[in-house]
Amino acid sequence: MEGIEISAAEFIRLLTKGGTPQNPKITQYVYEPGEIKHVKVTETIRISGRIFEHGIDIADCDIQGLYIKDCIFEKGFNIQRTSIKEKLDIDSSRIKGALTIGYIDDRICKLGSLRLYAVKIEDSIVISKVHIETDLTLFYLKVSQFASINDSTIEGELWISNVITSDLLQIDDCSVGKLKICSIADKMTVKVSETEFRELCFDGFTNNGYLQLINLMPKQKSLIQIENSSMGKYELIHCNFSTTKMIIYGSRIIDVFYTDTKFPDRLNMPDGFSQDDARAHEVFRDGYNQLKTIAQKQNDRKMFLQYQAAELSSYFKSIFLKEKPLTQIQLIAMWLSNNYGTSWGRGVLFVSILNLFFLSLYFSNLHLDLTKTSIITFCANYIDLLFLSLIKKPDFMIGNRGTIIFGVSRIFIAFGIYQTIAAFRKFGKSE
Repeated sequence: MEGIEISAAEFIRLLTKGGTPQNPKITQYVYEPGEIKHVKVTETIRISGRIFEHGIDIADCDIQGLYIKDCIFEKGFNIQRTSIKEKLDIDSSRIKGALTIGYIDDRICKLGSLRLYAVKIEDSIVISKVHIETDLTLFYLKVSQFASINDSTIEGELWISNVITSDLLQIDDCSVGKLKICSIADKMTVKVSETEFRELCFDGFTNNGYLQLINLMPKQKSLIQIENSSMGKYELIHCNFSTTKMIIYGSRIIDVFYTDTKFPDRLNMPDGFSQDDARAHEVFRDGYNQLKTIAQKQNDRKMFLQYQAAELSSYFKSIFLKEKPLTQIQLIAMWLSNNYGTSWGRGVLFVSILNLFFLSLYFSNLHLDLTKTSIITFCANYIDLLFLSLIKKPDFMIGNRGTIIFGVSRIFIAFGIYQTIAAFRKFGKSE
């Protein structure tokens, strides 16, 4: 039967008492209490302060908007194969059975938006095979069993705050514009899996339970934002965030287990900061330090090296902006000699170039024409200065100038060798 247009008042009457519609085209059809099928309502429906002793089953309907407040449903509440153009809003109500939206078969429920606020559900809640044009918000829900959102598309924001279940809150096989989770209650698990997102936001987030992020799929130009949050215990499995922008600010993120997961090479700057602001690089430094700690806990040497270098680079930039010349010089030397302890190969190159510089400086001071010096003799002098004469001045360096250049060169060469050995002992196997 095709949808027959009825008024909002008629919809409420049939839902409450059942009976025959007043529309003459369907007077032969009798609805059971709580059963509404194949109708079209072009008005916004508002239901307030009612008690429904029977189960609610709304199917194959086309509704402008449905707002429910301060109601009690003695049994379950089901919406199937229905389009609600404006909004489905359930506020300050109690459902003594399960709440299901979509779920039954492959036909999609289409909603403009969905909001559940201060609703107590004494069974489970399932939102499945639903297409939401804007936002889905779940605020202050108490669910006696589990909550599941799956196989659905939310074009706007999926916002979860102060939702309590006795079991699991699961988001699976969904496509989301922005996923924002504000809290996880004690002994509660939130599992997000096989889900596409444009933005994943933890802002003011507190995790007192457990969070699982499994095989998340960032969309193009995606963002992960962790600000003013305590991530608690969580795990990342099969997630590739290598091309995702990531912001970490004022948060604790280190209590994580990860496997087969890639992180971005560089963090992004929070709003309100600029590259010329030393505070921004201090924020970066803290984020890289925590990522480094995460890698260290799982013996991930490559990731540890990556974020150690990034941390020290951020520290250098913050110090540079604060104008501390001596510390600047030290950091520049560390960067040149072994990239903040992460590259013994750079140390070898650093020492080799220094040796060539001082050898050339010696010949230049003596006003010798290097083009007339044989290649073999020059190479022999190079090797002699670098390896054979670490302490004693080589025979070919004569006079006071030779003594001064040799002495100064030993300081820099010794520093370069020390930096090379330090990097090799710690990280040589990873290169």
